[in-house]
Amino acid sequence: MNSRYKDVEPKKIADDKEITLAARARLAYLRLVIHLNQLKHERAKGTKNPSPPHFWTAIEEDLARCVGKPAIYKYAFGSLIIAKDRALWGNGATLAKDITADQAALPTDEEITAKIAKINGHTNEDEEADEESDDGNDPVV
Repeated sequence: MNSRYKDVEPKKIADDKEITLAARARLAYLRLVIHLNQLKHERAKGTKNPSPPHFWTAIEEDLARCVGKPAIYKYAFGSLIIAKDRALWGNGATLAKDITADQAALPTDEEITAKIAKINGHTNEDEEADEESDDGNDPVV
């Protein structure tokens, strides 16, 4: 954590224009993957099932899947991740224990393809998302 954010209200951090959209997408992605991994570990407790791998393994495998994908795919993925993060944790009061694996699931290829179609069609939804962009950087994860 950057020391300049010590004892700063979360709203002030969220409004900081120096934090790029790409950085926000990466942080949202990490939050979702870590949460999903924690849920897997909790499900494995008290069972004879082996403990799931560390969350870094899940991140490495998922990012390897994205290698070679076009920039528009990564942009759409990042946009969906940011939207999901805001929906799940945007109110500042939601606790991790209240978020299920289904709610925190990463975007599917179908969702990403649909988002790409919307981006290419320049729908109203994407124009609103563009207005939320803090500096125009692609939210590439």
